[in-house]
Amino acid sequence: VWHSISLSPRVSHAQYGGVLLNSWLDRDLSIAGRVLIKQNGKIASQLVRLDGPLCRVPQLAIHLDRDVNERGVALNRQEHLAPILALGDHDLFTLVAKECGVTAKEVVGTELMLFDSLAPARGGANGEFIFSARLDNLAMSLAAVRSLIASADRALKGGAIAVAALFDHEEVGSDSVTGAASGFLPRALSRLARRFAQSDDEAHRIFARSLCVSADMAHAVHPNYPEKHEARHKPRLNAGPVIKINSQQRYATTATTRYLFKQLAEEANVPVQEYVNRT
Repeated sequence: VWHSISLSPRVSHAQYGGVLLNSWLDRDLSIAGRVLIKQNGKIASQLVRLDGPLCRVPQLAIHLDRDVNERGVALNRQEHLAPILALGDHDLFTLVAKECGVTAKEVVGTELMLFDSLAPARGGANGEFIFSARLDNLAMSLAAVRSLIASADRALKGGAIAVAALFDHEEVGSDSVTGAASGFLPRALSRLARRFAQSDDEAHRIFARSLCVSADMAHAVHPNYPEKHEARHKPRLNAGPVIKINSQQRYATTATTRYLFKQLAEEANVPVQEYVNRT
């Protein structure tokens, strides 16, 4: 989850997705995203990332907030989370343009985000932990792409079409034009199926025979807050993938797909855990 930066005559910030506001305090932040560049009458899109610590949202010193430990950190999204970039006036366009190798006037549009610039690291007594931002859902994206590459030849020989779908904007409901709730994936799969089908009916049959694994991250039980989990369903770190089950149909798991996933995991000699939300 990031905060977004909007470039205009005056820089503004806005929250993206569900976020623990206090976790953004006193972190080394930088800026990355997409820039539109106009040169010779043509518009081009370019990705940009400003490396190294660039911004910070400093927490108010305890001398000015004496009872913070008793009442907790109370933050106003508008007033208290604006990142500090420089002393005095500074044109963020200039920084972004320099990184892109163009002039500030040639930058005509931006979609920029703040991100934690601290590099991921292994931790724990035996190096068993991964300390990193954005694990949800980069970990599953990596697993999906690796699986697609590893299974490509076998899928083709078996007459199957292997697909990995990675989406933007899950944190705000997946409702963007490139999100999972958009029409992009159904259209792409329909076009793909029609490549191998002679009619719409046959394409629908291909979909009916297909299976989908919706892969996300599960919340392992927090040793300081075990009561937040259902007593008999407490996922543990490094104890295997988690099958999420929800009677309110928030997850697509059924008895059939649950069994099939367990069978695949057993064939790969991978342990499996099961998870139900605390009622």
